[in-house]
Amino acid sequence: MFSKKQMTVFLLLAAFFTPAQSALASIISGTGSEKVTNGATAVEVRSGYEIDNDSPSQDGTLRTRAHLDYGVTDNYALRIIAAQRKLNGDSIDHDSVTIENRFELTDYLNTPFGFGARLSYGIRDEGRADRLGFRLIEVVPMEEWEVRFNQIFQRDLGAARSNDLTFESRAMVSKKLNDNLKLGLESHNSFGDITDMPDYSEQDHSIGPALIGKNTFLGHDFKYEVGYRAGISRGAPDHAFKLFLNKTF
Repeated sequence: MFSKKQMTVFLLLAAFFTPAQSALASIISGTGSEKVTNGATAVEVRSGYEIDNDSPSQDGTLRTRAHLDYGVTDNYALRIIAAQRKLNGDSIDHDSVTIENRFELTDYLNTPFGFGARLSYGIRDEGRADRLGFRLIEVVPMEEWEVRFNQIFQRDLGAARSNDLTFESRAMVSKKLNDNLKLGLESHNSFGDITDMPDYSEQDHSIGPALIGKNTFLGHDFKYEVGYRAGISRGAPDHAFKLFLNKTF
């Protein structure tokens, strides 16, 4: 259980980092954890499908990602991400390769909750700007409940850049149903270029449920996440569905 002081810290974080209302928040992006396990190798594949009646060019978009994650130390992990996309009527094409560094900082800062950071560099396909990203992560466990917050800053680099500095916040609250399954509610809020903030209707805000669990198949343990988010601003897809599969060695 959390002490009164620890709960006060948590409530202040929630008030600061959760948007008053609920660039684009991709359906295959998650609300991440700070955890690092020394020597662990994880392989993950993600897929997502978007329906957007207000944007024919984006309606029917399929997105996929493949991750390779390795815990270099107890507090640092390296992840390589390859992303692809398929627009409606087009063939699937390469989108980007991202190198991500994850740091678990809880022990260093002696925080009453999980705290971490990620630094990433995305090399995007020809004609699109590369992308530098920085993310803060807070994870608050409360018996059978867990609350996660992410704050993400990104900057385009190169001659093709279109945004100066974008900001996105994510939040997820989940409850343990049994030893193998959790039910969550997730919100992603992408505010676009904060140096020239677009109207709320043009931003990307979405919310929806997720199931997070683990199962055994052919003698191997897998983790999975299945989710749906509904757009609550005009700039977000009307409907988006995701499936993540993860295997750790």
